[in-house]
This record gives sequence, structure tokens and C-alpha cells, in this order.
Amino acid sequence: MPSKIATALATLLVLAGGATAQESRGAITGEVKDSSGAPVPGAAVAATHLSTNVASRTATGPNGQYSLLYLAPGRYSVSAEMPGFKKAVRSVEVRVADRLTIDLALEPGGREETVEVKAGTPLLEVGTGSAGQVIDAQRINLLPLSDGNPFVLSRLAAGTAYTGDLKFSRPFDNAGTSSIVADGAPGGNEFTLDGSPNMAHGRRVAYVPPSDAVEEFKVETATYDAQQGHTAGATVNVVFKSGTNAFHGSAYEFYRSDSISANDFFLNRAGQPRASLSYNRFGGSLGGPVILPAYNGRDRTFFMVTYEGLKDEFPEPGTFTVPTEAERQGDFSALLAQGILIYDPLTAVRLPDGRIQRQTFPGNVIPPGRPATPGTTGGRTGATGRASRAACAPSATSCSASTTPSPTTTSIPTRRPRSSTCGWASRASTSPTSASTRGGSTPGAWASPPAPPPSSATPPTSRGSSSRPTPTTTSGRTSAAGGPPTCTRSSPR
Repeated sequence: MPSKIATALATLLVLAGGATAQESRGAITGEVKDSSGAPVPGAAVAATHLSTNVASRTATGPNGQYSLLYLAPGRYSVSAEMPGFKKAVRSVEVRVADRLTIDLALEPGGREETVEVKAGTPLLEVGTGSAGQVIDAQRINLLPLSDGNPFVLSRLAAGTAYTGDLKFSRPFDNAGTSSIVADGAPGGNEFTLDGSPNMAHGRRVAYVPPSDAVEEFKVETATYDAQQGHTAGATVNVVFKSGTNAFHGSAYEFYRSDSISANDFFLNRAGQPRASLSYNRFGGSLGGPVILPAYNGRDRTFFMVTYEGLKDEFPEPGTFTVPTEAERQGDFSALLAQGILIYDPLTAVRLPDGRIQRQTFPGNVIPPGRPATPGTTGGRTGATGRASRAACAPSATSCSASTTPSPTTTSIPTRRPRSSTCGWASRASTSPTSASTRGGSTPGAWASPPAPPPSSATPPTSRGSSSRPTPTTTSGRTSAAGGPPTCTRSSPR
């Protein structure tokens, strides 16, 4: 009984391991018949890799059928022989994940005679329902590659569209490398290396190998095989190069110096110097048989090693919005020409239909010293000690607001990068209640507590110490938090 349980567990582990992988090797199947069309059972069939001289052998079944599985991509010589028949030989090329059907015919004669069939690889794969485009080693070697990234050629496959940024195709820019859409299908794509998953977070490729390390890869845009189905997008199946019986290698360097680069047009117009712009990509590869003092690995053991380094520096300009000096003083009149209006949050009233209506500041100018009081937002009341929501300038990256009596602050992050940050802090108040309540004469309006005494202190804010009022706009409306804002400039990360 224990032995049966162990056997069952081992079978489950093998099946589970196979279910997580995708087969990148090819296969050859077919029939062996004589000149009259009758099947030839028991014929010896072999497929020999021409570069490594490694052979895969099998024999035909009762119906003359054979199967040669798990063949590495490359050129093969497929042969069939049987006593009383001439030896039949045919040359074919097996590509990544190919399922080829090769039928061989034996003619009567001696085994020392050979019939060589001059025929290429079948153009139509009848052994699989999947469809895709193979990017072979010749295309990888001859076509220009942006930053030496072989996956940029996946855009050559029929039915694919690139949706990323062309500037980011370096080997470590996995988001830009993965930005292809196959046949308009939603979701990401599946990348594999020799059948093993090569995926990072967000359906992105995890590792982009150097181009000299890739034998070929296949972009399958219509996947009907049960081993594939992790995504509705494409499947990019990559096969690494292997060593052969002959030593071969490569060395390269692509260098671009900023000393021969012109300055940017806008920098020239502004009288600014040229920004740093340098690029240096270098590497090499070496493969062949394993040769040791007491071991000759030809026809048996091979190695392949590849290295690539990249040093890249280039400017990335950006446009950022910061408030003008007039806007920092509360004067937003310049925005009237753009149709942007600043609303007074303390004038909010609820209309009979439930909408909230506010009045604009005259001339888009916020009066100096205007107190901002926390209270209701959208008809809901705040609570003492709870941080109220505050609006920031269009350039702000985060806001914080606090109400008395608690001096703590709460951050409300936004998605605007590399800009100013604003902090809002309310003044201390002697009123026993500092939050608005329901039941007022104007439902939904912000209730204003008594004005703070001149001697009241301002609690510490989350950032900065300036007390200039910074009016803000959010979709044509302004909102106020407990007091004057504090603003500081944050450095880019």
C-alpha cells in the first residue's frame, strides 16, 4: 500500500511539473511506406542534428507510423531503413515548437544504397492548430535591433501591434518590451525561455536575453494547444542557443559619445549647454564542445556562454506646472481667459434637486486673509479631530489637512510627479466644537466656527513652514481646509 501511494504521488508531481511548462522543442511524425503504398512496420527511423551529430531514434509501428519527439531547433537529417530496401534520407529544419509531418518511401534494393529526397520543410503545419510567426537566427542577426533587444522583432508577427514607448526598449525595460497586443486580444502576453515561464508582475517579461544568446523564438497569436492558455494575448516562446561540435563566438561594442552630438533645439534657444548623452553597449559569446584532458565532449556535451553590458545616459525632458507669484497671493484672474473659475466653498448651498451650488470669487481673486474652515463636503458633515479633505494647487503631489484640537495630519496623495507639495494646517480654536453639524439653515453648507484669536498658534504641518495662501482649483471648483496653506518644493526622485 505505501508503494502505491508513493507511485501515485510521484505521478502527480510529474504531471504538475509538466502542466506549468510549455514545450519549446519540436517533433517529427509520419509514415514509412514501400513503393506500392503499403506500410512498412519495424523500420528504423532516426533524426540526426547536423550541427551536434546527436541522433534521436525510433521504429515504426504496425501501421508504419513513427514519432520523434523533443527535438531541439535546427537542421536535421531524417532517415529510414529496412532490410531489403534502400535507405531513405530527407533533410528538414525543425523550428521552435514545430510539429512536422514527414512521410518516407522505401524502394526495394540493398541497404548500402541511399535515396535522398530533396525537399524543404513543409509550409503548412497539419499537426497543430496553433498559428504564429517564427523569428529565426538569420533575422535576429541581420535586422537592426533597438538596444540589442531581440524581442523588438516580435512586432513583425502578423496581427500584432506595439503600444509602448519606442524610447524604452532596452533589455531592462521589460514594460516597453512587453507592450504588444495580438489580434486585439485583452490582457497581457506569455513569455517563456526554453519552455519555462519568463514572467514578472503585471504580465511583463522578466528577463530579456542578449540577441547573441537567442537561437530563435516564435510569436503564437492563435494558441489552441492545451499547454497554452494563461492569457488571451500572444505566446512568445524563446529558445536559447546551444554549443555545437565547432567552436564559435562573437564580440561587439556599440558606442555613442556626446562629444559628437548636437545640442537640443530648445536648449540652444534658451542658451543652455548640451545635456549628457552617452551610450555604450558591449558584449560577446562563446560556444562549442566541452573539451577536458580526460574527456572529449564532441557529439555529446556542449556549452554556451553570453555576456552583455549597457551604460546609457540621456536627458528626459518634462513639462511641469507650478503656481505663479500672483496665484500664490490668491490672484487667479489670469485663468479667466481659459474659462477656469475659482469658487468660494463657504457659499455652498443645496438646491432643491440635491445639487450643491457655490458662488465664484469676484474677478477670480481670493481676498487676502480669507479664513478657510473645515466642514461639510458634498452634504456630509465632518467630525472634530478628523482630517478634512483639502484641494491643492494643480502642481501639488500631496496634500495634508488637520482640524483642531488634534495636531496630526493626513496625507492625500495625487499622481502628479516631480512638483510642489502643499500642506494645510488649521489654526487652534477656542470654540468647543470645530466641525459642522446637520440642521443648519442651509443644509449642505459649511458651518464656520468663531474666528480664531490673533494669539492662537498654528500646529506644525507635514511639510514646509510658509504661510502664503495658495488657492487651488479642482475641476473648476475650489475646496478649503482648516487654514492657510504651507508649500514647499520637493526635489525629483
